[in-house]
Amino acid sequence: MILFIIVLLAIGIISIKTENTIANPITILYTIWGIILYNSYLQFYTLYSTSQIYYKYISVGLISFGLVYFLLRIFFKKKYFVIKSNKGNSNCKYRLKKNLCLVLSIICVLVLVIRLMQNREILFRYGYNLASVQKVLQETETEKSGIFNAISFLLINPLFLALTVSLSVNYILGDKDRKLLIILILMTILRVITTGGRQAFIQLFFIILVCMSFRKNNVEKNKIKIKNNLRNIAIFSTGIIVLLLLTLSRTQSIVKTIYLDFAMQPYMFENWGNYIDDNSLCGYGVTFMIGFIYPIFYIVKNIFGINMPVLIENIYLTTMKPIEEWIYIGKTLKANAYVSIFWYFYLDGGLLAIIIEMIIISFISFNRFQKAKSNSNLRNVSLYIMIALSIFYSFGDFEFAKPNFAIAYIFLGLIIFEKVKVENEN
Repeated sequence: MILFIIVLLAIGIISIKTENTIANPITILYTIWGIILYNSYLQFYTLYSTSQIYYKYISVGLISFGLVYFLLRIFFKKKYFVIKSNKGNSNCKYRLKKNLCLVLSIICVLVLVIRLMQNREILFRYGYNLASVQKVLQETETEKSGIFNAISFLLINPLFLALTVSLSVNYILGDKDRKLLIILILMTILRVITTGGRQAFIQLFFIILVCMSFRKNNVEKNKIKIKNNLRNIAIFSTGIIVLLLLTLSRTQSIVKTIYLDFAMQPYMFENWGNYIDDNSLCGYGVTFMIGFIYPIFYIVKNIFGINMPVLIENIYLTTMKPIEEWIYIGKTLKANAYVSIFWYFYLDGGLLAIIIEMIIISFISFNRFQKAKSNSNLRNVSLYIMIALSIFYSFGDFEFAKPNFAIAYIFLGLIIFEKVKVENEN
């Protein structure tokens, strides 16, 4: 296992050079999982050990991803090997639909303000920190109408992520609209306060880092390179400090929390993998697409009163169980979620499904990364960022199995940007 971890980290480091950016799929995936496997192996803070079979499942999944990625890299060296080629259309650019994004951003901020006001009297009942907010939210369930829930589910929650990506990309690679930047910062702060979680900030921080990597690739002069490197270091340092402060706001054991965030996944996978086996569950590929197809049946059910197919409803409810139920992961430790991307694929059909679906993810990752490198317009970079986010969050779940993430991806691909043709400069 230690040798495998070393190989993962080595490949991740080498890929920074071969792919000319740290924000490539291999480096993101292999670095995170090299750290996770090592931390899991240490078993600090009474963390339970994991059966070797589940380490095997994870290892096979990682190997499948890397093998396919590098085969594509070797046999399709042309930068325009993509599902929908930009070749012959290199003058096609995309710009942000500013007025639309402004309206949508204001709506999102207003929704967050309403959520804040609903719990304003009890939000910090246990203290002025994120732990207090989370405890209050766990104890309090605000009554909401079916329409409000539907709007939040299908529109507002996906827009939080879609706007965070698009407004960040537009500011770093686009026209630097400060008005939209201020709204983005306000929306992120409100999301942190109203949820008591770090995810909104982590998403923004990660998105900025990926954006900066593409900006760096377009720089030619050495002086500007040095200036950009210093800016990148400043942004990274500031982000880490804020993240540590947010973590400290949730817990006094900051080292323990960060360690467990990147150590519990193999055991969580084993526990909920046993649940799949004990109940003879199989998604037959539905889990892979549940984030896209569940909203369709959700709309049909609520508008036309037609019952949702049993398989789809059962798979969706199954993916919710690790989030809703807390289990012991050590003698003195309890946790929820963090089952990893491999559990979702295991639900679809065991080891075979892990291999097949990691191959599909590898192909999509290669495709989107090459598109973003070849033509770093706002839309291409935004869509790759979504893929990069799903790879980064593979330590927690399969992001595209969540409807808000899948819908956000559709928003970015079809609604947020508009195509602009640029004439040849001859």
